[in-house]
Order: sequence, then structure tokens, then C-alpha cells
Amino acid sequence: MGLLEHEERPGLECDWREGFFRSDGIPLSCSYASPQSRKASLLPATLLIHSSASEGGRGKVLYENLQKRLAANGIASLAYDTRGVGESKGNFYDSTLQNRLTDAENALEVLFDDNSIDPKKIVIVGTSMGGYVAGRLIGKKPELKGVVLINPSAYGKHTERLRLKPFWEFSYAIRQANSWENSPVFTDLRDFPGAVMTVDSEQDDVIPKKIKDAYAAFSRIPNKLILSGIPHAFMSVDNEVSDVARRVAGMYIADFCNNLFKS
Repeated sequence: MGLLEHEERPGLECDWREGFFRSDGIPLSCSYASPQSRKASLLPATLLIHSSASEGGRGKVLYENLQKRLAANGIASLAYDTRGVGESKGNFYDSTLQNRLTDAENALEVLFDDNSIDPKKIVIVGTSMGGYVAGRLIGKKPELKGVVLINPSAYGKHTERLRLKPFWEFSYAIRQANSWENSPVFTDLRDFPGAVMTVDSEQDDVIPKKIKDAYAAFSRIPNKLILSGIPHAFMSVDNEVSDVARRVAGMYIADFCNNLFKS
């Protein structure tokens, strides 16, 4: 499964393509970035999974600076909009965690099918709800090299087939006390043989501390970054503080990937 169509975007410090791939027959918009010059015949790569977003909202565009930084470090990357988000087709109101995991699996196949990518050197990066999807994805693909979880959320297995919006069932289910404690994502992380990095906003006002502590237990020191004084949504908020936080996180993520790909 490759890109259905794409167009080049000149003027960036990397090779950049915008295109589409299919998931459940739905064309999903994606951005692919790669180094302008390569030192090896096959490139390491990352798959970037955005947070919950909203109908027609911003998804993959929030990763553009990170994609440029990764390319500057010799790493290709693919970011995409899940169904109903950004330029992707499909109905946002069909969004479920299960559908988002399906979209992530199909996006990963785009990298596996790319003959310029080293299939043994792929890292998944996910933010918030996308962090949960990333954690579930490594459960299905334990051969992946590593995973980076940015302020990841956690959900009980029973929530995965509930529509996110506009129905109330998903919101009601995740607000029940300790509904996340038996989340399958923690089993996936426990059994994952690859490397795990967590990025944790110190002033997170969305993810409960118990969930953050549960994820932190899987982060192998020193693969843990704590962003002091930074709120949950720093990846999507446009201000100077969030911009600095994104740059710092990007540097750490690039270093994590480079060190991992050398091993």
C-alpha cells in the first residue's frame, strides 16, 4: 500500500511530499518528509500520530516542524490525518479508537511498502489520544524499534468501539472512576521488546497524574523528558512558551531515535 498520489513541496530543508493513502477504502491525507541527502541506502523512519483533533481540525500539520527536524537528522517521517480530520475524507463522527488504530496500521503499511525505508528501523510517535493509539499499535507490531508517547491518554478496552462524537457514550465511559486501569495499552507496553520514551508536560491539565505515572513506569530512564511549566496541549497551542517546548521535545525525540537506530 503506497501513496495514491502526491505532490512535491519545494522550499523546505527536506524532501517533502503531500499525498493520500487508503484506510478502509477512505483516502487519508499525509505528509512525507525525508532527508535531502542520505548516508545509507535505507532510511530509518517515524510514523507520527496526532491527538484527538476535531472535525476538519488540525492534525498532521502540528508535526511539520518535527518532521523537518527529523529529516535534518537523517530520519524520514510520515504524518497523516485520521478519517474526517484535515484534508482526509470520511466522516469524523465515525471516529472510534478502533478506527483510529486501523488508520494507524494502514499508515504504517505505507512505510513498510516504501523500498527506501528500513523496516527494522521504524519508531512510532503519538500525542495524547494518538499516544494511546501508538501504544496499541506496538502491541500489534512488536517488531517496531521504539515508541515515543507525548502526554498519552489511556482508555479501557470497552471504550474502543464507542464513537468519539457527537454521542455521549465515549465521554461518559472515560469519566467513570478508574475506567482506564485495565487498559490494554499497558499490556502492550509491558510486552513490547523495543524502546519506550515518554514526554510529560509538568502542568498537564488533561491527563490525570495516575495515568501519567502508569505510563512513566514503562519509560526506560533516561528516555523520559519532563517539560517544566508546560501544559498538555503544547503541540497545538501557538505561543512562545509552547514553541520552545516543541523545539525541546523535537531535539530529544530526534536524539532518542538516532541513538536507537545506531544500536
